[in-house]
Amino acid sequence: MHTDSPIPAQLSVVAWSDPVIDALGFSFSHCYSEIVALPHLGPSATLAWRRLAGTLAQRPDGFTLELVEFAHAQGLGAGTARNAPVSRTLRRLAAFGLARFVDDATYAVRRYMPPVSGSQLRRLRPEIARIHTALLAAHDAERRGDTRPPIGKGA
Repeated sequence: MHTDSPIPAQLSVVAWSDPVIDALGFSFSHCYSEIVALPHLGPSATLAWRRLAGTLAQRPDGFTLELVEFAHAQGLGAGTARNAPVSRTLRRLAAFGLARFVDDATYAVRRYMPPVSGSQLRRLRPEIARIHTALLAAHDAERRGDTRPPIGKGA
């Protein structure tokens, strides 16, 4: 889909499978998206991704997205024109690699959020960068099944 193309009133939403991100990324319910990714994505895109990825967790074979209903539920108004907030939000998710338009009627969404890139990390406030590092360490330890606190953390 071209960036100038209007988004149809209905989209078929499917999971964007990526073995690496699916294994290493953060779930839609993890606080990482709100604390670390939100400054880059913005609130509308963060909330939209969480809603879409959460729905895919419930319906892994995909679902039909009614654009007007989705826009209204996300607080993005009822417009669906090319420059409407919901259209910009879905395109922003694609620009940040959390979703992509497979074709004019199919929107693939990542089920897991990858950690922010190095360049994005450098633009974060130092406090948020520290939180990113701590969340990533805890997430990696959890994936490995290591329940001990990271070295230097805790007793």
